[in-house]
Amino acid sequence: MSHVLASTSNGILVGGILTFTIALIATFGATATPFLAVAGAMCLSVVFNMWAWRRAEMFPIPEESAEAARTVGWFLTGLYALLALFT
Repeated sequence: MSHVLASTSNGILVGGILTFTIALIATFGATATPFLAVAGAMCLSVVFNMWAWRRAEMFPIPEESAEAARTVGWFLTGLYALLALFT
């Protein structure tokens, strides 16, 4: 089990959004159909995301911390599902 720094994770998110936005603006003028522009921008954004996550430095975490995080994650997922049923 391992994790990345929050700053790295946030940087990858912002980089993906910027890649998508810039590619979308660049392709809208070059293509006649908006579908192709969105598809191309999405492909570039996915490629950037894959590249960035492969380069991210991973830090090991203890097994107890991973188990606690997994338990909290499942609890929150159940709570969100329960709330979604009643809203």
